[in-house]
Amino acid sequence: MNLAVCQTVDFTYSVNNNQLCSPAKIKFTQQSSGNAKGFLWDFGNNVRSNLANPEIIYNNPGSYTVRLIVVYNNNTAEISKNIIIKPNASASLTSDRDQFCSAAAVQFTAHTNAAISNVQWDFGDNTAIQNGNSSLISHTYSNFGDFTAKITCTNSNGCISVASKLIKIKEPIITGSFTRSNGCVPIANNFYSFISIPTNSTVNNYKWDFGDGNVFNNVSPNLIHTYVSPGNFAPKLTITTNDGCIKSFNFDSVHYGTAPTNIVAHPLSTVFCGSESASFFAKADNADYYDWDFGNGTIVSTTDTLIKHKFSSLGTKTVSVTPRYNNCTGATQVMQVEVIGVIAKFSFQNNCNNRRTFNLNNASSGSN
Repeated sequence: MNLAVCQTVDFTYSVNNNQLCSPAKIKFTQQSSGNAKGFLWDFGNNVRSNLANPEIIYNNPGSYTVRLIVVYNNNTAEISKNIIIKPNASASLTSDRDQFCSAAAVQFTAHTNAAISNVQWDFGDNTAIQNGNSSLISHTYSNFGDFTAKITCTNSNGCISVASKLIKIKEPIITGSFTRSNGCVPIANNFYSFISIPTNSTVNNYKWDFGDGNVFNNVSPNLIHTYVSPGNFAPKLTITTNDGCIKSFNFDSVHYGTAPTNIVAHPLSTVFCGSESASFFAKADNADYYDWDFGNGTIVSTTDTLIKHKFSSLGTKTVSVTPRYNNCTGATQVMQVEVIGVIAKFSFQNNCNNRRTFNLNNASSGSN
């Protein structure tokens, strides 16, 4: 008795997207009865397999005869089926530009290799999706951001291909620095700008407004400007690109002055007790603040003409004051005062043998 005659041989196949479009990855599943000993697959494209359920890729469109031979103990059984792989709709997407510095109309072109029955356009900016069969289309982006434009192309075989293009709409970015924020006039300040603009854009003009009434238009991102009058100024740079974008950058304010003159400075008292705070006076023409040094190397700045200071030790003290206007320095005035009497001080230390006990030490100076 021929046992193979009693067996049924069959197979099924499936593709992930349910479309037999090249390249097609197909999963074959044998559905044979009985206790099969082996399998011989011939997929019609010079590819063979001995697996029970192989998976292969058909790279090219065409008609293929798939043959399955099932091997039993003494006989074999076989089945053949025809599979048609359809040509795919290969597509790509290009644009006339992909970076802009302001709202812009972008011209898109869809490139395909076969007759397209439908092109679905998604511009990535939440505008309505458009359908048609045109390979050319223009779309205007009205906001800044990164947008992924995508086309989904369907050909007459029902095969689908997707392509995308990244569009960037970003305003220019400007940062800047300078070398001198204050000092005495006349003073030359070096201004530097650092500009980021989209690819294929260029800066046509740099408009420099230095805040002192001087405005220049030129083609340089860096410039040296000399301030000749004292005051506080707000420099500003405005660029214009070849595609009509305008962007401004405000530098930090700069402050320039002249040396204060006619300083008058003195202590309100030249001799005072160590327990008291000494008072000092200073005034100079055009000064906006004063730097005081009370002999300990620490500078104390004040905008007032009066200042108080308490010394921590007795004796003769040398005090100096320097007037300034926007960090432009005037002549320094030096004076001496005498601190007399006593200055009360004490220190303390915990007794480790009895933590509730403290040793108190008199550290006062002067004649107690």
